[in-house]
Amino acid sequence: STIVGWSHAQSIDTLKTWSVEEFAQKMTDQMTTRVPLAADQIDMVHRINLKFAGQVMPVVNGTGDQKTKLAQVKEFDRQRSDELEVFLSPEQMRQVRNIQGENRKRMKQRYYEKNL
Repeated sequence: STIVGWSHAQSIDTLKTWSVEEFAQKMTDQMTTRVPLAADQIDMVHRINLKFAGQVMPVVNGTGDQKTKLAQVKEFDRQRSDELEVFLSPEQMRQVRNIQGENRKRMKQRYYEKNL
């Protein structure tokens, strides 16, 4: 599942300009806007997003083909979802997955538009 927060990036090029902290904050903001979270959950979600952003940014900014990068990012995102599930209710996770699905669709559209 592609990353919550990427929907704010018009492209991978935009994402590359963000710091790890900015990326994590954008993901957290998007989640807190759309998913009702308690204060302690927001703190945990942000910590998980920060760890995820720290894993993803070197991949995004690294060399290598898109397919390999995408596979790595997907794996990190899967781990992130597993961690979020510990702190969020099934209903909250359902909402998070909806956001992830929307972002995934947007990323695919942008990818195809760019590569036509």
